[in-house]
Amino acid sequence: MSNSSHSPSRNKNEQSLPPRQGQTFFWLFLLPVFLIALFSAFLNLWSLNTLGKENSRRLDVAERDLVLLSETSQLEQQMVTVNQVAAEGLVKAAKGLMDEAELYRRHSAIVDNLADLAEQVELLVEDLTAVITTPESPQAMMTSYEQYRNFIIMATDIASIDPHQAKYYINKAQLLFMEMLTQRQNISATLIDHANTQHSVNKQSYNDIVSRLMWWTFLLLVLMLLISITVSKTVSSKLSKVVRSLALLAQTKGTPLPLPDMIQMQQKGIGEFKEMATATLAFYKALQERCEVEKQLRTYQENLEGVVARRTTELQRYITAIDDLGIGLCVIDSDCRIHTRNTTLIDWFGDRSDQPCYNVIMEQGSQCSFCKLTEVLEQKKKTHYQIKRQDGRVFEIVATPIDNGDGTTSCMEIIRDITEQEELEMQRLETSRQVEELKKLTSLRTMAGAIAHRFNNAMTAVLGNLDMLNAILRKGSDEQEMASEAAQAARGASQIGSRMLDYVGQHSSNLERHFLPELVKECLFPIKAHLPSSILLQFMSSDQSLDCSVDQQQIKETIKNIVDNSIESLEDHAGTIQVTFGRDFFTVDSFPIVFRNDDVKDGQYVFCQIQDSGHGISPDN
Repeated sequence: MSNSSHSPSRNKNEQSLPPRQGQTFFWLFLLPVFLIALFSAFLNLWSLNTLGKENSRRLDVAERDLVLLSETSQLEQQMVTVNQVAAEGLVKAAKGLMDEAELYRRHSAIVDNLADLAEQVELLVEDLTAVITTPESPQAMMTSYEQYRNFIIMATDIASIDPHQAKYYINKAQLLFMEMLTQRQNISATLIDHANTQHSVNKQSYNDIVSRLMWWTFLLLVLMLLISITVSKTVSSKLSKVVRSLALLAQTKGTPLPLPDMIQMQQKGIGEFKEMATATLAFYKALQERCEVEKQLRTYQENLEGVVARRTTELQRYITAIDDLGIGLCVIDSDCRIHTRNTTLIDWFGDRSDQPCYNVIMEQGSQCSFCKLTEVLEQKKKTHYQIKRQDGRVFEIVATPIDNGDGTTSCMEIIRDITEQEELEMQRLETSRQVEELKKLTSLRTMAGAIAHRFNNAMTAVLGNLDMLNAILRKGSDEQEMASEAAQAARGASQIGSRMLDYVGQHSSNLERHFLPELVKECLFPIKAHLPSSILLQFMSSDQSLDCSVDQQQIKETIKNIVDNSIESLEDHAGTIQVTFGRDFFTVDSFPIVFRNDDVKDGQYVFCQIQDSGHGISPDN
């Protein structure tokens, strides 16, 4: 009842306050501070203006020195370029690689470049003379350049007539160029000394200004300190009561104790001190009201915790009942966070509590594109779908909406790991596909073998008739040469049938023991002799024992075809073809299905690997 009577009293007191009562702290603090701040601002502006002018002048001098150094470096680079062009022309003229017309054109270009450089040197010397107190170095640089220019022009002018004298002139020009480099270094050192001198002067000026500014600042700080001490003594007695009252309120755990000091200050105080007392008493009343609300919240929380505990116990019994079946179960809220899960789910995805389902199950940082949570919660619809993790595991999920005691809806998901089932199904489909492919290859082999036999039989008759015709024709005649060429072409065509029989396995292979690198090297020797100079064929042998049983003719034909394909892929551009060898363990599954039979086993195999830097086969093919 005592607190409720404060509000009318406060309104009454506020209405009786004088018009300028709220100006107390302004006269105590702001006015002195404002005067000192105004003087400080004026002093700072004056100091900044002075420093700005000094910095502007210093930057102009430094910028001028940097421009001179940059122009000197650019001039040196351009002279190096002209010197290189002239020297290159003299070398080519001496070797007879450049005709007189080309020499004249190069001489004209050099003369034009040197004329442009002469103008640049003249401007640079004028600028350097304005900066450097001793103009002898810039003038010497100008004199050296004129001599250098004359020697370069004379050297390029007589390059085609007297190369020896031209070489002498170019050497003299190079000596003058080195002399100019020395002069340039002296000029650069002089500019650096000039910059250092300017820096020292500017630094001393800066230190003087900063010293004055620091002294004035120190005096202002002392004045501010004296004013602060005076004001603090005046205000401390008033604020100490407010502080004690606030500390008492902060230390109170339950209902706050009365505040007689604040009541007295509210009744007798003036200005902001009365406002502070009024605000402290309002805070006292708010604490009283908060205590009442906290009592009500604790009662409601105890009731709610009981409901949650009972619901959690019932759900945990259900989760434990299905845990032994190897099925995962979890409950997901509308914010995608998992708050309940069984042991199976923990074994699958780890013990990561209070995290989003897409982070725990799918291991990604954002919500899944196929998420069914919104559909389940909003439509309260049971949904069945499958997911596949990044590690390849596949899960079947049944999502069911469940109603909570607080009126909200959560999603209960029953998850089953079907990875093994999916793998078995994929293996079955792959086996079926391979069986169908093998049947097609078997049919293709039979057809190719029949075609090859018929083609060889036909070519045998053609070759026999051509041999008989070749025997009865006069040797050396055009008809006999044509018959010989036709017989040779027929023999080459008959080899196509033999190769087809080799491919389909109907031709006996002549297996012999060979050292594979030597056999391949013998095959690559004639190919390497006809390679373009832009293609590098690297043959890298091995110290391992690489003996194997192969058909010499078949392996040579295979190596030749692969190398030919590599050469075609380079398209006469610069590239590398690398041939390496080795021995490794291979399984039957690593071979194409057409080469799998009862004779092929898992084990050690010798291999030859051919790589090229060409563009490869287009993905469209």
